[in-house]
Amino acid sequence: MRNKIIAVNAVIVLIVGLLAFAIVRTQLHVETSSADQLKRSAQRDVAGAAAQLQLDGLRAERWLATKANEPATRAALGKATPDARGDAARQLADQIASAAGGAIGAKPSIVAVIDNSGKIVGRNGSDLNRGDDVASAYPAFKEAIAKGHPGSDVWTDKGRADQFIASYAPVRDESGRASGMIVIGVAINDALARVGDATTGRGVLLVSATGDVVASSANAGDDVKNAVKANAGDVKNAMTTGTSSRTAPPTSPSPRPRSAASATASAPPSSRRPPPRSCRAPARFRSRSSARWPSGSSSSSPAASSSGITSRRRSLPSRKACS
Repeated sequence: MRNKIIAVNAVIVLIVGLLAFAIVRTQLHVETSSADQLKRSAQRDVAGAAAQLQLDGLRAERWLATKANEPATRAALGKATPDARGDAARQLADQIASAAGGAIGAKPSIVAVIDNSGKIVGRNGSDLNRGDDVASAYPAFKEAIAKGHPGSDVWTDKGRADQFIASYAPVRDESGRASGMIVIGVAINDALARVGDATTGRGVLLVSATGDVVASSANAGDDVKNAVKANAGDVKNAMTTGTSSRTAPPTSPSPRPRSAASATASAPPSSRRPPPRSCRAPARFRSRSSARWPSGSSSSSPAASSSGITSRRRSLPSRKACS
């Protein structure tokens, strides 16, 4: 009798196991074989990664704003001689670099104090780059200095060896006028890896308007990079229309700064309706490459996850998930 009970229970367990296997296998087949389902999932991943990039940028901006208001920061830019300002700026940058890891969750590759002409006064870990004109390389940053507002941007320049997610905040003197900027830059690969781990778990790419991969997280495979390059036309279309594509692996529009002078991909007009079964592109994170950033030039740094990402400086407007 005991053996019969064991046998019956074993048969029941076997049947339940087979049924569970069949159900899971069928569901996985449906999820992985449906192109529309994969596209919708990728579009949601894009929106989530873009939101995380924006959140990281905004967190860095707010933290920098508190550091910029400290007396020691004002004092560094108020020294009487260039050498004194440079030494004080380097000391300040070293302190900010040490504190940044715990404050913003990422270790910056560069921290720099910039004067109101856009030139580096001092940076962390080195006396190099003093007097380097950052504003001339990144016009959007130059405008931020002129207007005295914080922001976040993607800085890529092969000639300068820049590949940073940069955030900055103005330093104001006692009268309230902007006297310079504090800038922190996190390596793009590190930033993309953190965003991917925090959101989709997939590889994340930063791609240009031509489909060239500017940077990627370590887990972004060659198949994804090749897919992005093969669909460069859809990247351009998404940047132009401000909507994600249904016919290709979703890529995001060009990051667009708030200023019209440095914007390269216009947001969709209010009268334009997005294509069916697509979602509006996420709000965009300022991204610039020095070779392409004069007014009216084409952007070179839209961002993408294994399906594409993008982001925008400061403001975090709500975004719609793909239907």
